[in-house]
Amino acid sequence: MKKYLTPDEIKKLSPEDMLKITCSDSEPQPTFSPKNTSYVHNLFYSWHGILSDKIDFPPTTENIIKQCIPLWKKDGFEFLHATNTAKPLQILFKVQPNISPEKLTQKVKGRLLYAFRQSGIYLKFSRALGFRSLGFNTSKIVKDYIDGQVEKEDLADNRYKEILKQFTSSDNKVHFNDPHKNKRSRYWYNIHLVIVIADRGLPITKDAVFKKIKEIIPLIAKKHCHYISDFAVMPDHIHIAMQANPEKSPQEIGLSFLNNLAYMMKMAYFWSNELYVGTFSEYTLKDLGVKTTSIPTRQARG
Repeated sequence: MKKYLTPDEIKKLSPEDMLKITCSDSEPQPTFSPKNTSYVHNLFYSWHGILSDKIDFPPTTENIIKQCIPLWKKDGFEFLHATNTAKPLQILFKVQPNISPEKLTQKVKGRLLYAFRQSGIYLKFSRALGFRSLGFNTSKIVKDYIDGQVEKEDLADNRYKEILKQFTSSDNKVHFNDPHKNKRSRYWYNIHLVIVIADRGLPITKDAVFKKIKEIIPLIAKKHCHYISDFAVMPDHIHIAMQANPEKSPQEIGLSFLNNLAYMMKMAYFWSNELYVGTFSEYTLKDLGVKTTSIPTRQARG
Protein backbone atom coordinates (compact mmCIF):
# COMPACT_ATOMS: atom_id res chain seq x y z
CA MET A 1 0.00 0.00 0.00
CA LYS A 2 1.36 3.43 -0.96
CA LYS A 3 2.15 5.86 1.83
CA TYR A 4 1.38 9.51 1.12
CA LEU A 5 3.10 12.20 3.13
CA THR A 6 1.15 14.71 5.16
CA PRO A 7 1.61 18.46 4.47
CA ASP A 8 3.66 18.79 7.68
CA GLU A 9 5.94 15.92 6.63
CA ILE A 10 6.42 17.48 3.19
CA LYS A 11 7.48 20.82 4.71
CA LYS A 12 10.34 19.09 6.56
CA LEU A 13 11.79 17.55 3.38
CA SER A 14 14.80 19.05 1.65
CA PRO A 15 14.78 19.45 -2.16
CA GLU A 16 17.13 16.44 -2.37
CA ASP A 17 14.71 14.31 -0.32
CA MET A 18 11.81 15.35 -2.55
CA LEU A 19 13.76 14.43 -5.67
CA LYS A 20 14.50 10.98 -4.25
CA ILE A 21 10.82 10.46 -3.53
CA THR A 22 9.93 11.22 -7.15
CA CYS A 23 12.28 8.39 -8.20
CA SER A 24 10.89 5.84 -5.74
CA ASP A 25 8.35 3.08 -6.18
CA SER A 26 5.87 5.07 -4.14
CA GLU A 27 5.84 7.90 -6.67
CA PRO A 28 2.30 9.12 -7.32
CA GLN A 29 0.90 9.54 -10.81
CA PRO A 30 2.48 12.58 -12.52
CA THR A 31 0.33 15.68 -12.86
CA PHE A 32 1.46 16.34 -16.43
CA SER A 33 1.48 13.65 -19.11
CA PRO A 34 1.64 13.40 -22.92
CA LYS A 35 -2.15 13.27 -22.94
CA ASN A 36 -2.76 16.54 -21.09
CA THR A 37 0.30 18.57 -22.14
CA SER A 38 0.82 20.33 -25.47
CA TYR A 39 4.00 21.50 -27.15
CA VAL A 40 5.04 24.45 -29.21
CA HIS A 41 8.07 22.95 -30.90
CA ASN A 42 10.81 23.57 -33.45
CA LEU A 43 12.73 20.29 -33.50
CA PHE A 44 15.23 19.37 -36.20
CA TYR A 45 17.56 16.36 -36.15
CA SER A 46 20.41 15.72 -38.57
CA TRP A 47 21.63 12.13 -39.02
CA HIS A 48 24.92 11.38 -40.72
CA GLY A 49 26.46 8.01 -41.48
CA ILE A 50 29.57 6.53 -43.04
CA LEU A 51 29.91 3.05 -44.52
CA SER A 52 32.42 0.58 -43.11
CA ASP A 53 35.79 0.38 -44.85
CA LYS A 54 35.20 4.00 -45.94
CA ILE A 55 33.52 2.96 -49.19
CA ASP A 56 31.20 5.29 -51.09
CA PHE A 57 27.43 5.03 -51.00
CA PRO A 58 26.07 3.41 -54.19
CA PRO A 59 24.49 5.51 -56.98
CA THR A 60 21.04 4.17 -56.02
CA THR A 61 21.15 5.91 -52.60
CA GLU A 62 18.81 8.73 -53.67
CA ASN A 63 16.13 6.24 -54.72
CA ILE A 64 16.60 4.25 -51.51
CA ILE A 65 16.02 7.43 -49.47
CA LYS A 66 12.81 8.10 -51.41
CA GLN A 67 11.57 4.62 -50.49
CA CYS A 68 12.26 5.30 -46.81
CA ILE A 69 10.58 8.72 -46.63
CA PRO A 70 6.98 7.47 -46.08
CA LEU A 71 8.22 4.91 -43.53
CA TRP A 72 10.13 7.57 -41.59
CA LYS A 73 7.00 9.70 -41.56
CA LYS A 74 5.13 6.85 -39.87
CA ASP A 75 7.97 6.68 -37.34
CA GLY A 76 7.35 10.33 -36.41
CA PHE A 77 9.92 12.27 -38.39
CA GLU A 78 9.51 14.22 -41.60
CA PHE A 79 12.25 14.15 -44.24
CA LEU A 80 13.45 17.64 -45.21
CA HIS A 81 16.80 17.44 -46.92
CA ALA A 82 19.62 15.03 -47.84
CA THR A 83 23.22 15.71 -48.74
CA ASN A 84 25.00 12.82 -50.39
CA THR A 85 28.59 13.54 -51.31
CA ALA A 86 29.21 9.78 -51.56
CA LYS A 87 30.47 9.92 -47.99
CA PRO A 88 29.23 10.79 -45.50
CA LEU A 89 25.46 10.74 -46.03
CA GLN A 90 23.62 13.46 -44.10
CA ILE A 91 19.82 13.56 -43.74
CA LEU A 92 17.78 16.29 -42.02
CA PHE A 93 14.41 15.70 -40.36
CA LYS A 94 11.74 17.75 -38.64
CA VAL A 95 10.53 15.62 -35.73
CA GLN A 96 7.71 15.32 -33.21
CA PRO A 97 8.46 15.91 -29.50
CA ASN A 98 8.21 12.21 -28.61
CA ILE A 99 11.20 11.25 -30.79
CA SER A 100 14.52 10.82 -28.98
CA PRO A 101 17.92 11.00 -30.74
CA GLU A 102 18.58 7.33 -30.01
CA LYS A 103 15.26 6.32 -31.55
CA LEU A 104 15.89 8.38 -34.68
CA THR A 105 19.44 7.10 -35.24
CA GLN A 106 18.29 3.49 -34.91
CA LYS A 107 15.25 3.91 -37.17
CA VAL A 108 17.08 5.82 -39.91
CA LYS A 109 19.88 3.26 -40.04
CA GLY A 110 17.48 0.31 -39.90
CA ARG A 111 15.18 1.59 -42.66
CA LEU A 112 18.12 2.36 -44.96
CA LEU A 113 19.81 -1.01 -44.49
CA TYR A 114 16.55 -2.88 -45.07
CA ALA A 115 15.79 -0.91 -48.25
CA PHE A 116 19.29 -1.54 -49.59
CA ARG A 117 18.98 -5.28 -48.86
CA GLN A 118 15.63 -5.39 -50.64
CA SER A 119 17.38 -4.03 -53.72
CA GLY A 120 20.14 -6.63 -53.46
CA ILE A 121 22.79 -4.38 -51.92
CA TYR A 122 24.31 -5.40 -48.59
CA LEU A 123 26.02 -2.60 -46.69
CA LYS A 124 27.42 -2.09 -43.23
CA PHE A 125 27.57 1.25 -41.46
CA SER A 126 30.62 2.40 -39.56
CA ARG A 127 30.19 2.87 -35.80
CA ALA A 128 30.97 6.55 -36.35
CA LEU A 129 27.30 7.41 -36.81
CA GLY A 130 26.50 10.98 -35.91
CA PHE A 131 23.49 12.92 -34.71
CA ARG A 132 23.11 16.68 -34.42
CA SER A 133 20.21 18.81 -33.29
CA LEU A 134 19.72 21.91 -35.44
CA GLY A 135 17.51 24.97 -35.41
CA PHE A 136 16.93 28.50 -36.57
CA ASN A 137 19.47 29.86 -34.06
CA THR A 138 23.04 29.09 -33.04
CA SER A 139 24.12 28.16 -29.52
CA LYS A 140 25.50 31.65 -28.99
CA ILE A 141 22.20 33.29 -29.95
CA VAL A 142 20.27 31.04 -27.55
CA LYS A 143 22.73 31.66 -24.70
CA ASP A 144 22.71 35.43 -25.26
CA TYR A 145 18.91 35.42 -25.46
CA ILE A 146 18.54 33.62 -22.12
CA ASP A 147 21.27 35.61 -20.39
CA GLY A 148 19.64 38.84 -21.60
CA GLN A 149 16.12 38.03 -20.41
CA VAL A 150 16.22 40.43 -17.45
CA GLU A 151 17.56 43.35 -19.49
CA LYS A 152 14.81 43.05 -22.10
CA GLU A 153 12.07 42.82 -19.45
CA ASP A 154 9.95 45.96 -19.34
CA LEU A 155 10.10 46.84 -15.64
CA ALA A 156 9.34 50.18 -14.09
CA ASP A 157 11.72 49.66 -11.18
CA ASN A 158 15.36 49.00 -12.12
CA ARG A 159 15.99 47.72 -8.60
CA TYR A 160 13.75 44.76 -9.39
CA LYS A 161 15.96 43.96 -12.38
CA GLU A 162 18.92 43.63 -10.03
CA ILE A 163 16.94 41.17 -7.91
CA LEU A 164 15.94 39.13 -10.99
CA LYS A 165 19.55 38.88 -12.16
CA GLN A 166 20.24 36.62 -9.16
CA PHE A 167 18.04 33.97 -10.79
CA THR A 168 19.86 33.85 -14.13
CA SER A 169 22.62 31.24 -14.23
CA SER A 170 25.32 30.45 -16.80
CA ASP A 171 27.79 27.56 -16.67
CA ASN A 172 30.76 28.07 -19.00
CA LYS A 173 31.93 24.50 -18.35
CA VAL A 174 29.15 23.19 -20.60
CA HIS A 175 30.28 23.30 -24.25
CA PHE A 176 27.62 22.69 -26.87
CA ASN A 177 30.22 21.62 -29.44
CA ASP A 178 31.27 18.63 -27.30
CA PRO A 179 29.40 15.42 -28.25
CA HIS A 180 27.85 12.80 -26.03
CA LYS A 181 29.43 9.47 -27.07
CA ASN A 182 28.46 5.85 -26.76
CA LYS A 183 29.61 2.67 -28.56
CA ARG A 184 27.42 3.30 -31.61
CA SER A 185 27.05 7.04 -32.13
CA ARG A 186 28.04 10.58 -31.28
CA TYR A 187 25.30 13.00 -30.29
CA TRP A 188 25.21 16.80 -30.32
CA TYR A 189 21.81 17.23 -28.67
CA ASN A 190 20.96 20.73 -27.48
CA ILE A 191 17.53 21.68 -26.17
CA HIS A 192 15.95 25.05 -25.39
CA LEU A 193 13.04 24.56 -23.00
CA VAL A 194 10.51 27.20 -21.93
CA ILE A 195 8.18 26.52 -19.00
CA VAL A 196 5.35 28.97 -18.47
CA ILE A 197 3.34 30.07 -15.44
CA ALA A 198 -0.29 28.99 -15.84
CA ASP A 199 -1.71 32.48 -15.47
CA ARG A 200 0.83 34.92 -16.85
CA GLY A 201 -1.22 37.75 -15.42
CA LEU A 202 -0.27 36.52 -11.94
CA PRO A 203 3.54 36.34 -12.10
CA ILE A 204 6.00 35.17 -9.45
CA THR A 205 6.65 37.94 -6.95
CA LYS A 206 8.10 36.18 -3.90
CA ASP A 207 11.87 35.76 -3.57
CA ALA A 208 11.34 32.43 -1.82
CA VAL A 209 9.67 30.97 -4.92
CA PHE A 210 12.43 32.28 -7.21
CA LYS A 211 15.10 30.78 -4.94
CA LYS A 212 13.39 27.41 -4.75
CA ILE A 213 13.03 27.15 -8.53
CA LYS A 214 16.69 28.09 -9.01
CA GLU A 215 17.68 25.40 -6.49
CA ILE A 216 15.48 22.68 -8.00
CA ILE A 217 16.35 23.07 -11.72
CA PRO A 218 19.96 21.75 -11.45
CA LEU A 219 18.76 18.82 -9.33
CA ILE A 220 16.24 17.77 -11.98
CA ALA A 221 18.90 18.03 -14.69
CA LYS A 222 21.34 15.89 -12.68
CA LYS A 223 18.67 13.26 -12.02
CA HIS A 224 18.06 12.82 -15.77
CA CYS A 225 21.71 13.23 -16.91
CA HIS A 226 21.29 16.60 -18.63
CA TYR A 227 23.89 19.38 -18.49
CA ILE A 228 22.48 22.87 -18.13
CA SER A 229 24.40 25.69 -19.73
CA ASP A 230 22.06 28.58 -19.01
CA PHE A 231 18.73 29.23 -17.35
CA ALA A 232 16.69 32.26 -16.38
CA VAL A 233 13.82 32.29 -13.89
CA MET A 234 11.51 35.13 -14.88
CA PRO A 235 8.29 36.32 -13.22
CA ASP A 236 6.05 34.45 -15.67
CA HIS A 237 8.29 31.86 -17.40
CA ILE A 238 11.56 29.92 -17.23
CA HIS A 239 14.17 29.46 -19.97
CA ILE A 240 16.59 26.50 -19.88
CA ALA A 241 19.35 25.66 -22.41
CA MET A 242 20.98 22.27 -21.99
CA GLN A 243 23.04 19.49 -23.45
CA ALA A 244 20.42 16.80 -23.14
CA ASN A 245 20.59 13.07 -22.58
CA PRO A 246 20.10 11.46 -26.04
CA GLU A 247 18.04 8.66 -24.49
CA LYS A 248 15.33 11.23 -23.70
CA SER A 249 12.90 12.80 -26.16
CA PRO A 250 12.05 16.52 -25.92
CA GLN A 251 8.66 15.44 -24.60
CA GLU A 252 10.24 13.42 -21.80
CA ILE A 253 12.61 16.27 -20.97
CA GLY A 254 9.83 18.85 -20.75
CA LEU A 255 7.58 16.61 -18.66
CA SER A 256 10.38 15.69 -16.26
CA PHE A 257 11.07 19.35 -15.46
CA LEU A 258 7.39 20.22 -15.30
CA ASN A 259 6.39 17.32 -13.05
CA ASN A 260 9.36 17.62 -10.71
CA LEU A 261 8.82 21.36 -10.28
CA ALA A 262 5.12 20.76 -9.63
CA TYR A 263 5.78 17.95 -7.14
CA MET A 264 8.69 19.47 -5.27
CA MET A 265 6.96 22.83 -4.90
CA LYS A 266 3.50 21.33 -4.27
CA MET A 267 2.19 23.84 -6.81
CA ALA A 268 0.87 21.78 -9.73
CA TYR A 269 -1.77 24.42 -10.43
CA PHE A 270 0.99 27.00 -10.86
CA TRP A 271 2.35 25.69 -14.20
CA SER A 272 0.88 25.83 -17.68
CA ASN A 273 0.39 22.51 -19.48
CA GLU A 274 1.93 23.96 -22.66
CA LEU A 275 5.70 23.84 -23.15
CA TYR A 276 8.08 25.20 -25.75
CA VAL A 277 10.92 22.90 -26.87
CA GLY A 278 13.40 23.77 -29.58
CA THR A 279 16.72 22.47 -30.88
CA PHE A 280 19.86 24.41 -31.77
CA SER A 281 23.52 23.88 -32.64
CA GLU A 282 26.78 25.63 -33.46
CA TYR A 283 25.38 26.35 -36.92
CA THR A 284 21.86 26.81 -38.29
CA LEU A 285 19.54 25.18 -40.79
CA LYS A 286 20.43 27.87 -43.31
CA ASP A 287 24.05 26.72 -43.16
CA LEU A 288 22.87 23.39 -44.61
CA GLY A 289 21.20 25.19 -47.50
CA VAL A 290 17.70 24.64 -46.11
CA LYS A 291 15.15 27.34 -46.92
CA THR A 292 13.74 27.90 -43.46
CA THR A 293 10.91 30.09 -44.76
CA SER A 294 9.31 26.97 -46.20
CA ILE A 295 9.18 25.19 -42.82
CA PRO A 296 5.94 25.70 -40.81
CA THR A 297 6.74 26.76 -37.26
CA ARG A 298 5.42 28.40 -34.12
CA GLN A 299 7.75 30.56 -32.11
CA ALA A 300 8.23 30.46 -28.36
CA ARG A 301 6.46 32.82 -26.05
CA GLY A 302 8.58 34.78 -23.61
